[in-house]
Amino acid sequence: MHASVTREADAIGRALVETNERLAEIVAVQRDIAAAGLDLQAVMKLTVEHARRLTGADGAMVNLVDGDDMVVRAAGGTAESVLGDRRPISSTLLRFAIDTGRPLLVSDSTSDPRVNRELSARVGDRSIICVPFAVAGKVVGSLNVVSSSADRPLTEAHRQTMEIVGGMLAAGVSHAAEYESKRSEVEALGRFQTLFEGAPIGIARVAPDRHVVAANRALCDMLGRSEADLAASPFDGVTHPDDLGRERELFAELVGGQRRSYGLEKRYIHRDGDVIWAQVHVAAEHDADGVTAYGIVMIENITERKVAEEALRVQSELNMFQATHDELTGLANRALFNKRALQAIAEAAVDDSGARLAVLMTDLDRFKDVNDTLGHHAGDVVLEQVATRLVSAVRASDTVARLGGDEFAVLLPGVVGRDGVETLVRRIRAALSSPVLVGEVPIIAGASIGVAMYPEDGADVDVLVQRADTAMYRAKSEGASHAFYDGRLDAASTARLTLAAVLRRALDSDAVSLRYGAKRRTATGEMCAAVARAHWEDTVTGRVSPVVPADHGDLARSLVLRAVDLALADCASWRAAGLDLPVEVRVSCAELSEPSMAREIERLLAERGVPADRLDLAVSGVSGDALERARRPIDELTALGSRIVVDGVGAGSTALDALPSVPAREMRLDAGLVSRIGRDDAALAIVRALAALGRDLGLEVSVGDVADPGSLTRLAEVGCTYAAGPAVGPAVTGDGVAALAATRSGRADERPHPSAPAPSAGGTWRPPGWRRR
Repeated sequence: MHASVTREADAIGRALVETNERLAEIVAVQRDIAAAGLDLQAVMKLTVEHARRLTGADGAMVNLVDGDDMVVRAAGGTAESVLGDRRPISSTLLRFAIDTGRPLLVSDSTSDPRVNRELSARVGDRSIICVPFAVAGKVVGSLNVVSSSADRPLTEAHRQTMEIVGGMLAAGVSHAAEYESKRSEVEALGRFQTLFEGAPIGIARVAPDRHVVAANRALCDMLGRSEADLAASPFDGVTHPDDLGRERELFAELVGGQRRSYGLEKRYIHRDGDVIWAQVHVAAEHDADGVTAYGIVMIENITERKVAEEALRVQSELNMFQATHDELTGLANRALFNKRALQAIAEAAVDDSGARLAVLMTDLDRFKDVNDTLGHHAGDVVLEQVATRLVSAVRASDTVARLGGDEFAVLLPGVVGRDGVETLVRRIRAALSSPVLVGEVPIIAGASIGVAMYPEDGADVDVLVQRADTAMYRAKSEGASHAFYDGRLDAASTARLTLAAVLRRALDSDAVSLRYGAKRRTATGEMCAAVARAHWEDTVTGRVSPVVPADHGDLARSLVLRAVDLALADCASWRAAGLDLPVEVRVSCAELSEPSMAREIERLLAERGVPADRLDLAVSGVSGDALERARRPIDELTALGSRIVVDGVGAGSTALDALPSVPAREMRLDAGLVSRIGRDDAALAIVRALAALGRDLGLEVSVGDVADPGSLTRLAEVGCTYAAGPAVGPAVTGDGVAALAATRSGRADERPHPSAPAPSAGGTWRPPGWRRR
């Protein structure tokens, strides 16, 4: 019994010693934690060391909560291998400790289902204590100790001890964490201040009333204002008015807690008035209660980027515009015209209102001469002004296009029959009627217009344009202001284009030559002028005597000037040989109407050394608009001394009512009318009446292209003074004119007129009956 009492006393003694040692260790824990003070990592490391000594555990660790995870922040012994590990709280013992609100003791970790097997295998534990610790009532981590020995398991006493240590740890962690938080705030504030002052972007701290509380140097420089200037009034004062509404709405939502941040592109106003484009990001700064106290505004100047973007946008739009518009005039080009015409045709096809679609084609009369005489810049000025006038003359729904060169097209959707087209044509003509000024030079931008109607003249764009073009050439050839397409024109149009091609080849290859016929007095047969007709040798068609349509204006004028030049060269040769004989060149009123024609002819007269009164001009198509356009050149040529012959009287396009207003000396009756006088009394009566009209107007009367020698006497009887054509002599080259002039009939076997000396005899020989006009 005595031995039993002794053993019990020894056990109590050992327990007291262990308790005293444990209490001393706990006091040491508290002392060391207090000594560690604000160093959180040191607090956790000391706790791990004391926990192992207090429990004799093989390993210990301190875990801190980070969101939904638990992170091992300090470890010792067998647990050191898991230092820094992160794992979900849901997979750890802490989850169960949190659920029970008490520390956990796992006596046998090998069989307890709450234990994380993977972690247990790494640490090698057989028993575990998990003590959660909290700060301000919230679990912020756990203290875990583990024993790897089945012989020295952790006990309830150990759990109680660790619970005490956990409380100490919680206090130390709380104190250190608070310090860490404050230090982090100070460091963050320092970093923010450094960033604030040194940032390359503008930063401002803006109060809920939108006043600037602080602004960095970058922002002040960006806006050209001091920090005091920015603080003196709401930030609205530097915001572009167009962006103010959206900015106020977003900032109000930020202050109201409806959003934590927002971003946008907006414009600010620099002190000097320039617009600054900026990429703006605004974040809420909250107070301790979570209320938005300020808005932190970060402003990046993106003006250069926006300028570049705008330049790209403008260039893109320009590229698109240039792809569909004429570069010089800004009008629609052919591609855009075709696109709109296709659309208009599709709409017209389903329109049951009776409205139709018209296509107008026009080009400028004598435009090539503007380029040749005044230069291409002058031509560009004319085209630009004509384009402006065309646009002003049509409706907003119409399309005016420049198809190339001086060729324009007008698309007229929704017109009511030809009357609607006529109205617009008159407006276009009126718009083009006044001269275009190039510097101080007035240029008449005359134009003829051709019209094709959908659907009667064609059902697709190409056909309508081609037929409007055909109608335009008809208007030119007739000297009319405009013409509607007529299906009967197509054959003539094809022939005209073929002839034009031949003419171009001849002019380009200098293949034009002249043949001369005699112009004789019907009463005596004396020759009083040589009538020139242009010919050329063409390798494809052979020799051609051209009848050039007036609608090939540039080609026709080029031919006239070439004919005048060649005729004056021959005339000069005749004069040098003693034959003073006038030469006559045919020209249409439309060809003569170009203002530069008179100057060009005057130049040729001077170059060839021929007096102007040796050049006769037989002018056809004298009527209406063509005469109005040609009046000035005709007056200038008359003033020089050239003789004007009005050709084609009685038929064709020469109007009788134009005769009194033309400074002519002679009128020539239409050859077709004269050819019928031998078999048609009515034709004879008309010729007699026209001859009488000519005499009453003070004009000499002539007839051209007379083929029947027998009609010469009758022509003389009815009052025709002159005749020309095969009946009075063959066509000859310039070298044969002297021989032709030496006869009265033009027959080669006829003996020379007795009064006609040989040209080589010297002096100036003139045909019998010649008189100065």
